[in-house]
Amino acid sequence: MPVELGRRQSDRSFHESPDLLAVVTSEGVLKVVNAAWEKALGYRAEELIGRPFFKLVDDNDRVTAIKLVNPRLAIPGSPVIELPLMLRPGGRPVADH
Repeated sequence: MPVELGRRQSDRSFHESPDLLAVVTSEGVLKVVNAAWEKALGYRAEELIGRPFFKLVDDNDRVTAIKLVNPRLAIPGSPVIELPLMLRPGGRPVADH
């Protein structure tokens, strides 16, 4: 029972975080995203799941993003990576706090 409680708390923390959090496959495909993605970029979760993460990175930053992210996909404790992502067409970004 304590494991299940911890998992529920972890899931809630993931989904309620103001940061854009995602689970990405080793091929770079978005598997799970939290609500912050819609708030920040305008895409609903259903529009992102199954989509290659790198397609959301601006063309000018894509090669750099791939170099930064790929070596870290399987390394626990890697530093946070910040990348500019593209808004949904017609979307409006949320101002930084």
